[in-house]
Amino acid sequence: MASIKKELGGNKMKKITFYSLQVLVCLTLAFLVVTCVPTGKQPKKAVRNTCVDCHQKMADKYLQGNVHAPVLNKNCEACHQPHGLIGGLYLRQKQPNLCLRCHRELGSLSGKKSIHKPMAKGKCSTCHNPHNSKFANLLNAEANESCFACHDRAPFSKTNIHAPLQNGGCKTCHDPHMADQPYLLIKDTNNLCSSCHQTETPSFKKSHSGYPVKSGCVLCHSPHSSNRQALLKDVLHQPVQKGNCNSCHQIAANGTINLAALPNKLCRNCHADQYQGSPQLHQPVKEGQCLDCHAVHASNYGTMLIKPQKQLCLDCHQQGQNPKMRSKHTPAQEGKCLDCHQGHDSKDTPLLRSSSQTLCFKCHDRMSSVPYQHPPAATGDCLACHTPHESENRKLLANNESELCFSCHTTTAKEMGRFSLHNPFARGECSRCHQAHGSKQKKLLKSKKEGGILCLGCHQGLTHTTTNGSEHKPFTAGECLTCHSPHASDQPYTLRESPGTLCLSCHTETKLFINRQEVAHAPVAKLNCAACHSAHGSPYPNLHTKREPTLCLSCHIEVGRYWQKGVGHSPAMKDCTICHQPHGSNQAGMLNSPIGQLCAKCHQEETTIFINAHQKIMPRPDSCVTCHDPHGGLEKNLLYPVSHNPFANGTCNPCHQGRKN
Repeated sequence: MASIKKELGGNKMKKITFYSLQVLVCLTLAFLVVTCVPTGKQPKKAVRNTCVDCHQKMADKYLQGNVHAPVLNKNCEACHQPHGLIGGLYLRQKQPNLCLRCHRELGSLSGKKSIHKPMAKGKCSTCHNPHNSKFANLLNAEANESCFACHDRAPFSKTNIHAPLQNGGCKTCHDPHMADQPYLLIKDTNNLCSSCHQTETPSFKKSHSGYPVKSGCVLCHSPHSSNRQALLKDVLHQPVQKGNCNSCHQIAANGTINLAALPNKLCRNCHADQYQGSPQLHQPVKEGQCLDCHAVHASNYGTMLIKPQKQLCLDCHQQGQNPKMRSKHTPAQEGKCLDCHQGHDSKDTPLLRSSSQTLCFKCHDRMSSVPYQHPPAATGDCLACHTPHESENRKLLANNESELCFSCHTTTAKEMGRFSLHNPFARGECSRCHQAHGSKQKKLLKSKKEGGILCLGCHQGLTHTTTNGSEHKPFTAGECLTCHSPHASDQPYTLRESPGTLCLSCHTETKLFINRQEVAHAPVAKLNCAACHSAHGSPYPNLHTKREPTLCLSCHIEVGRYWQKGVGHSPAMKDCTICHQPHGSNQAGMLNSPIGQLCAKCHQEETTIFINAHQKIMPRPDSCVTCHDPHGGLEKNLLYPVSHNPFANGTCNPCHQGRKN
């Protein structure tokens, strides 16, 4: 019966749960119906802030002067990506692609004879401000001033300035982006000039000595400015200056101006036989290509060169212009090639103005006044060590310093394999100690080795070791090379010999004393003087590296085991050498004298106090250390902490017959 009730109760619970679920579903459906019934009101659309809503001050700043169209329309997102949680100013694309999305007419560079460098590099903002500007075309500066940000102002501001440049600016003749003509010209040179200058007028013909000139204006005139009248270039070919064009030209029946002969022959008519007998000729001279280097009518450069000397020479010769080179000869770097070379011919290779043995010394001091000279410098053989134009090494050296020096100093080079190397020597920095060309000191040293002047230039810190202490005489006298080799050694610190051997070579009395002793101090036996002594100077006596007894405790730590919690033997705590010899001794423990005699110097054995303390028994002279620790103990009597029971009780006769208790 109980099981039946239990089962009926379970079914009742299931029934209640089922009804509860039905009610929950109905309520949910009712809620959804109510919320989905149209009310006649549309939901509000989310409003998105613009850049200006947050950056109003920036917007006000950019809405002045000439304003870029996207900025004027407050359309920052035309160029910028909007930022969210992570702040930042991000362009949609990099220049120039970003700009060319709108300025498509500037997108095609193919086929153009000249392209403005910033344009070619895609750096629009070199000239233009991307937001606004007080100058036209959003330029960063007024038209001409914008150009002078990159272009040297001097060629454009001489005494007489070309009217288009002065009145209308660079854009009168040049396109700022790209052109079908060289130099960004808007037309070819002849048509550009004739658009302002009428070649048929009497005044034009008169100014050209009656010759029917109709082209080639820039052969004689500067297109920008000049210090001469009529914008003539600075240097004029003599026939041009005299108006004697017939020297080189003939006027044909149709009025055209032609050359009377080939250019090379025309040049030779006046400049004949100048190079006969010269063993070295410049290649253009040899080939008769005068116009490769020189202008025919006029030039703004000396000797009528067609370009500045630097640019002209470097069109063929690239020396001195590699940016990766560590050092460059100043004339080569500045393009002043003619400081060292002849332009046409020379007796010396390669077209030098004089032999290399004398040429360098026109600028560089020969140092002939110093008593010691480096042989290559003395003979003027500069190229034995240096390159003439540029080098991967400092000071135009032909090779790195060590290899260059070792190529001659082969014996010194072998020292590189030794155990200990002087730092400058190890790094191959010979010039740290030696002068490269000449010196007042032997071995071309930079300064005197006497007095340690040369060494202390780097090792100045060693001088503090001698303050108020003891000094090593060779160090204070500056005789560094007495102990050290200047380059390398098979001993530490470039010492000339092992430390002990080196020290004892001067300290002969100490050496004799050590040899007479049966017991040697361990560092002395190993000839390791530096274990206890400083090599240069010390604030402590005898050049010790530490004060006694700290020095001794560095090795003999057990000596002080009772000094903190116990009683120390006074001499031991004061000075170890009161009892011990520092180098060697004929006594065990390197004592100054036999143990009994040593103790008796301080302890009077015949006194009542002494005899009573020893149970009225007179100890043997050498037996002190059998009971007492010579350095310290737990008690004032310095007895060893562990004693034989009869001894501890004051009873001797169990072991020593006839002794009183």
